[in-house]
Amino acid sequence: MSVQVFASQKVPIDIARDWVLWEYGPSFDVRSIAPKKSSIGEIFSVDAELTETIRDNKANENFAFRTKILDAATIEFNKEQHKILGPRYSDLSKNIRVKIQTIQRSLEKDVLKAENKNFGNLILAKQMFTPIRRLLVQIKRNKSAEYDQFRDYEKYLNLLTLSGYIGREHDSIVPTSKFVQLFKKTKNSSDFEAYLLGYLLAEYFDYIIDEINVRQIVPYARLTASYYRPIKAAGKLLWLSSSDLSNSYSTTYGKIRSEYFDSYLDELTDNRILNREDDRIFGNEGTYKFISDRDYFQASSYV
Repeated sequence: MSVQVFASQKVPIDIARDWVLWEYGPSFDVRSIAPKKSSIGEIFSVDAELTETIRDNKANENFAFRTKILDAATIEFNKEQHKILGPRYSDLSKNIRVKIQTIQRSLEKDVLKAENKNFGNLILAKQMFTPIRRLLVQIKRNKSAEYDQFRDYEKYLNLLTLSGYIGREHDSIVPTSKFVQLFKKTKNSSDFEAYLLGYLLAEYFDYIIDEINVRQIVPYARLTASYYRPIKAAGKLLWLSSSDLSNSYSTTYGKIRSEYFDSYLDELTDNRILNREDDRIFGNEGTYKFISDRDYFQASSYV
């Protein structure tokens, strides 16, 4: 905990604001958590406001946008000693990043939903979800699959059961009507797998990441969300440089090695999740419209 003493006749919230300005700088504000009090004084909430600048390389305009992070920290005013107790700046910064990542997860899920078939194609190209793909091949070929052959992949089976695509009949895994309908709608097996895997990823992202522990897809979702975060604040599609996109990623998730960034971006553009012309990256209008009426951050922008 960081401690700063202020000998003052000011009211507690003004003392708290002075302390926050001294310890953290001008990008933070203090709110009273009425009627939140401690045994020694009062507790206040600290809000953070991050300002970033990004360039639209098509319109040749710079956009600055502010992102407000509520409840980034709490600080406590000791009324007897007239001092403030609060986290050190380094700890506050870590907490802000965790909060941004938690909020950003909602945006990640929404871009997965908007681009579900394209993400399904990326999964196929990366050969992820191999147990599910093996099961799909068997069901399409034999109309069912033997449970014993897949009992080691119980979490994958649970995922497909939760999604309503398979069921159990005695010792067999069988397709449901939902499975059959999707298969009839799609052009071929690859198309069917892309739609199904993209749907599973979009609808059960947390389960796939946290329970099955398939994390290879995470950087792709994060990089796509890192494009749409400033776009959401700007209120329109922007053409970003790769360096601006990398900076947007780093603000939320930490630094990314350039070779990884380039590889992820290549695969996202190969699968039309993002688009690239020369060094300018731009998104898809349908995805922007999908996220445009959703609230993630308290964000505003100005030219």
